[in-house]
Amino acid sequence: GADALELNMSCPHGMGEKGMGLACGQNPDYVEDICRWVKKVAVRKGPDGEMESVPVFAKLTPNITDIVDIAKRAKAGGADGVTAIN
Repeated sequence: GADALELNMSCPHGMGEKGMGLACGQNPDYVEDICRWVKKVAVRKGPDGEMESVPVFAKLTPNITDIVDIAKRAKAGGADGVTAIN
């Protein structure tokens, strides 16, 4: 399984006119919901055979007025951290 997941919410090529890519990364509700949905299913079998959580990082868009609010909403949705570089 994956060691971690990065949710790219900053992609300018993600059909923004349909609410995808950076468009979802500009909406605090979407960011929180997406992080929550992914974190809920982001598990893998650990070395001992037990299921363990996979870290989830939200890749934030710089095309936003208040990136702090978006980062807080990612955290509220269960993200283990954020990335803020393209």
